[in-house]
Amino acid sequence: MEDILLFGTGGHAHSVADSIEKAGKYRIIGFLDTEEMQGRHYREYAVLGTDSAMEKYYVNGVRNAFITIGYIGNGGVRDRLYCRLKEIGYQLPNIIDCTAVVADSAFLMDGIYIGKNAVVNADARIGEMCIINTGAVVEHDCRVGAYSHVAVNS
Repeated sequence: MEDILLFGTGGHAHSVADSIEKAGKYRIIGFLDTEEMQGRHYREYAVLGTDSAMEKYYVNGVRNAFITIGYIGNGGVRDRLYCRLKEIGYQLPNIIDCTAVVADSAFLMDGIYIGKNAVVNADARIGEMCIINTGAVVEHDCRVGAYSHVAVNS
């Protein structure tokens, strides 16, 4: 099982952590978040530091990261973190809940979250850092641009 470091501990992080645990591919080592969140936990996962610690964890062998900050009106924070993580060398895998259905012919960029009971149909294209939330449907041949959020049951 590979280690993964998560960024942000809000509500979206809870859904992502649940999907990661159920898939069994990654071991969550903890979260990085703001200074105000230091010393807190989400279940057994500690907030290990702020964004300034991302290089330290990479140097210590963690190669996977995922941004668990939900869509907060614009993609600026998510974009800044994504660019910095890629610059350091992190892989940002797609986290796809085990209840989601993703067509084999769908094209997915990196850092995407596909939530519970979501559907991504044939030949759909999903840009990097998208959130396809619980119960959302991206129909065949659709294009979803980078940093987009397809809301619950959309």
